[in-house]
Amino acid sequence: MGDDLSRLSSFLSSLVKRDGAILEAGICMALRRHSHMTVMTQVRMPITVSAETLVQANDGGELRCIALPADGAATRIAHFDMIVVDRRERVARLVEVKRGGGETEVRKRRTTERDLLCGRLQLKAFLKTLGIPVRRCESWVVDYYGRSGFRPDLTVTREGLDQLFGVPVVDHWWQTETGWA
Repeated sequence: MGDDLSRLSSFLSSLVKRDGAILEAGICMALRRHSHMTVMTQVRMPITVSAETLVQANDGGELRCIALPADGAATRIAHFDMIVVDRRERVARLVEVKRGGGETEVRKRRTTERDLLCGRLQLKAFLKTLGIPVRRCESWVVDYYGRSGFRPDLTVTREGLDQLFGVPVVDHWWQTETGWA
């Protein structure tokens, strides 16, 4: 490509990654404005053999009401962008924020989807070890621009953020970034 195009490509790739971090920070900031929300970021969670086995053998929809212990032999450590707990509703959401506006490579999508499904199975027990009781657990990919290609049952776009969390997220983020009320 040549030096100039190579530098430009590198800059644009870096810009997309920073944009994703800005989206994540904005969502966290909007959620933390509400006293009934607990937001944990950059959470590492061991994925157990039992969670991995269930996810490999079943479709994610079949596993929505199952909660597994968080202890036991771990196959790996998953890293999640955030866990959002609505203490009023006692609902926990495991969230990955999609960085960039294009389609995510298939292998990366599958890994993220598998991590989210395994993590959701263990989330209730994981939070209980932190002293946070919840009734229900969910897992989501926030695909702000709606073009990443993740499974629809795991995806929420910009238009669905306020409804997902039950508090204003998008307008708060927009007002904060632009200064417009």
